[in-house]
Amino acid sequence: MRIALLTDGLWPLRVGGMEKHSWYFAKYLAKTGNDVHLFYPVQKVLFENHVPVFKGTHGITEYAIVEPQRGKLPGHYIRESRAVSELIYKKIRPLLSDFDLIYVQGFAGWELLQAKNSGLNCPPIWVNFHGLEMYQRAPGFWPKVVQIFFRPAVNENLKLADAAISLGGELGNILQEVVEKRVPVIEIPIGVEATWVREDEPELKTNRPLRFIFIGRNEKRKGLILLNTVLEKMNNRNDFVFDFIGPVSDSEKIISEKIKYHGLLKDENQIREIIKKSDVIVSPSHAEGMPTVLLEAMASGLAVCATEVGAVNCLVKGNGLLFEPGNLQALESALEYFITLSPVELQQKKLASIKLVKENYTWDSVIALTIQKMKDFLGVDKTVQQP
Repeated sequence: MRIALLTDGLWPLRVGGMEKHSWYFAKYLAKTGNDVHLFYPVQKVLFENHVPVFKGTHGITEYAIVEPQRGKLPGHYIRESRAVSELIYKKIRPLLSDFDLIYVQGFAGWELLQAKNSGLNCPPIWVNFHGLEMYQRAPGFWPKVVQIFFRPAVNENLKLADAAISLGGELGNILQEVVEKRVPVIEIPIGVEATWVREDEPELKTNRPLRFIFIGRNEKRKGLILLNTVLEKMNNRNDFVFDFIGPVSDSEKIISEKIKYHGLLKDENQIREIIKKSDVIVSPSHAEGMPTVLLEAMASGLAVCATEVGAVNCLVKGNGLLFEPGNLQALESALEYFITLSPVELQQKKLASIKLVKENYTWDSVIALTIQKMKDFLGVDKTVQQP
């Protein structure tokens, strides 16, 4: 198939779940014999010397545009996202007849969707807004205001699409309400590379004291304030240790010998080594999609302690525990649950995590499902060459 992939950002030029998903999505579509045309923005300071991210990769053609300057006034993200979509539209319009399907991440296809709605002849467009955080629980008044501000733009993009992509769980229900059943909702999860999956299962051990880990940005939605409150309360205990990967300011760090802050790490091998030494990944987010960090941790043999939000419940099946978002007592009880598990019980959950990823969430599995969904949607038996 010939597929256009439009994205608001691309890893490693920008860090984020959607950006990383776009990178892997392009890589594995091309790996399975599809012809991928990738449209994405690049920061102005990098554009002049920009080298294609997939330079030399068979099956991927790249179209980079200059990312508009980021502003500071309220609503700047929406305005800049619209501007990115307009620039991408100028690039893709002469090529539209070349594609079987157009896959859009976030707002990258906004201008194209409007043009199609006005009569432009265009292939089917799928839209993926990943976590749909603007429709989930907000960690306070102002975050709620921001969510409400975002909804009209997201509503418009989803309702103009030919299909809306759900990562699973509650996200499918959210999408059905937004599109009012006028647009089909197609469920496709995210994935991790098979190289993340531990094969040394007999070497998988349980630490004493138990080792927890948090991986993520320092923002209210991720629940770091909630987690800090609980850890300060439990600081006098000696039956657990905690690692943090991600940017945490000095003022928000807890002074404790049992807590280690690694900061923002970009070396994937370094991240893997820290994860593999842990037992349980903790995700106290108020809202989520299907976090890649959970899948990476599961593939590395960690049990999961997470809030029941977004598509997270799809990832917790005999390998961990879900708790209510925003609930201090529920988080404390969840940590206590893992601390008091016997080594045998925890080992079973860790092995269950590996099994769940192996069977459902490697990129090889996810892209095979994606291709089948595309073929079913198009109603044509498109031939896909296996690598």
